[in-house]
Amino acid sequence: MQKRIQLQIELYDLMVAYIQDHYDAGDIGRYMRIMEGVEEKKDAMLRHMAYTAYKTSPDPEIKETARQIYLENSGIHRDFRW
Repeated sequence: MQKRIQLQIELYDLMVAYIQDHYDAGDIGRYMRIMEGVEEKKDAMLRHMAYTAYKTSPDPEIKETARQIYLENSGIHRDFRW
């Protein structure tokens, strides 16, 4: 079974309009908004996968590595970590 992700409706609409307009090279603003939205989604998925690995992995070494990845990508300063 394939996994699914959810996109914000605004990002989806931008992507569909961009594709339907046959990749209008002159509309750099819309392209940049799409790329920002895709990057935000990619970062959120990475944080989710790291958090899941941190909580479910039986190996303590993998748990700690996943925890560090999650904290780093969440923007939590090193001084606030345990």
